[in-house]
Amino acid sequence: RAVQAAFNNRDYRFIDVPSALQGHTIEAHDGGDVSARRWVADVDGAFFVAAATSQHKDTARALTAAGFTKTKHTFRYSDKAKTTVEVWRKEARAGDVVELPSLGWAGARLVVP
Repeated sequence: RAVQAAFNNRDYRFIDVPSALQGHTIEAHDGGDVSARRWVADVDGAFFVAAATSQHKDTARALTAAGFTKTKHTFRYSDKAKTTVEVWRKEARAGDVVELPSLGWAGARLVVP
């Protein structure tokens, strides 16, 4: 089931989003925008990001080094390859700065409940 746009500059949509993530906003960005991003936690809790780690071998290593752990959740986007996207999690306390490193062409996106 197609849910929402995966990229601002491509027609790909997220598909096969697991029920645990239905209703969440999954950030879309321009493909090729590899800039690092940062957020400040408003409350104690978890940050979730989704990344196509299969497209760039260093993506999983970079997320792990930034303190994210892979969850059991995956989905895909509707490109020709039906690329798999993994969901990663990082705990934060209110006021913590959570940094997302610069990643490959597909980047990573914030998943917001």
